[in-house]
Amino acid sequence: MIAGGRMTQARMGFADGVLVALVLVTPLAAGGNRAPVWLIGAVLACAVAGLHVARGGGFGRVATLRPVLVPILLFLAFAGFQILPVAGALPQAVVALPETGVAAAATISLAPGAGQPAILRIAGSLALFAMLTQAAARPDHARRIGWVIYAGVVAHALWGLLSLTLFGDQFPWGEKQFYRGAVTGTFVSRNAFATFLGMGATLGLALLLGGRGRSLRGHWLAPSGVTGAALWATLGIVLLALLGTQSRMGLVATVAGLALVTLAMPGGLGRGTGWAGLAGFALVLLVAGAGLADRAILTVGDAAHRLELWRQVATMIWARPWTGYGLDAFAPAFELHHRPSLEPGLIWDHAHSVYLALWAEMGLIAGSLPPLAGLLAARRLVRLRRARPADSLLPVAGLSALCVAAVHSLADVSLEVQGNVLLLLSILALGLARRLPEERARVAGAAA
Repeated sequence: MIAGGRMTQARMGFADGVLVALVLVTPLAAGGNRAPVWLIGAVLACAVAGLHVARGGGFGRVATLRPVLVPILLFLAFAGFQILPVAGALPQAVVALPETGVAAAATISLAPGAGQPAILRIAGSLALFAMLTQAAARPDHARRIGWVIYAGVVAHALWGLLSLTLFGDQFPWGEKQFYRGAVTGTFVSRNAFATFLGMGATLGLALLLGGRGRSLRGHWLAPSGVTGAALWATLGIVLLALLGTQSRMGLVATVAGLALVTLAMPGGLGRGTGWAGLAGFALVLLVAGAGLADRAILTVGDAAHRLELWRQVATMIWARPWTGYGLDAFAPAFELHHRPSLEPGLIWDHAHSVYLALWAEMGLIAGSLPPLAGLLAARRLVRLRRARPADSLLPVAGLSALCVAAVHSLADVSLEVQGNVLLLLSILALGLARRLPEERARVAGAAA
């Protein structure tokens, strides 16, 4: 029996390593926003989950997350319905398109070929989430995974800074075409990289306030003090890279997430370290945020274009409010609604708001299911924070990362980048996981 348990733990440990590597390696390929990359990742995640089941493993602890998962499963089911040849059987008013002379499609989706791999991509992401939720049943193991993920985010941030300052502002694979002069890491978009860094920063602050950050209580030159200072310095690296992205909304979202960590962590305000970290962030902003300030001056002009885009997307949504135009079909659908008042010479392939994109592609009902799942996850994380204050580090990290993603999604497409999706799901999995009964008793005893 003991030997069998050890073998199961060994298998889970190997699977955890594969999945954590997937979370950290996927962003290396343009943020993971390339079809071959996320298709390989989805197949790998599903294979790991299938192997786990084939060897007698289950997903009992994932079953407690049914309220969070059901909206996503319904979302996937409707995405599958969109690529079926059912448009002809539906009332014309429901699937109407602008008069462009283009023949009516047999499917609801205007890009069924894009919808099929998108469903696989989401299924792979759910498999990764489920496996990491299983692994996080032991708090010590969950924290180790959290530290490894955070270390990976620090490595990405460090590369972004070095690439900009020492290596000619290049990608590892060649010339950088967009956002020169800004830190983008291995992401194409600085805004997407800012979301990645922001979620990593909230995870790092939670880990520091909830664990190794306490080593700063020792003498400054003691080994524990030096280690603690070094760990806090890694958070500085992440925040410097975030400022280097010059992402305005990324800054706002990250400040909101860091403030939430500070407010929600037990004793965070009393120790003062959380507020000290935020004060240090403000100081760095004053010193190194010149590029960000320059972009802020242009906000009014940029807002006019963004508001016009959103107005046209809203018109597009209203034309098909119930069925949408198909998962991952925003670009061809918007071309049918694009009006000259919005720079006709450009191709607008994103809504620059995740929520508007969801409603355009999936309709108002199905498109609201992922935000609903996020709200349900946030509610559960708050409950876990209250129910187990001695083991609240990862629930707080999950809630704060979700805050960063939700706020930045108001005005950007960062969660349409697979590297960000995987990072968010991994942090949420660690925070949402149900602890084993013996682990809950051990943590409660240690706190007492």
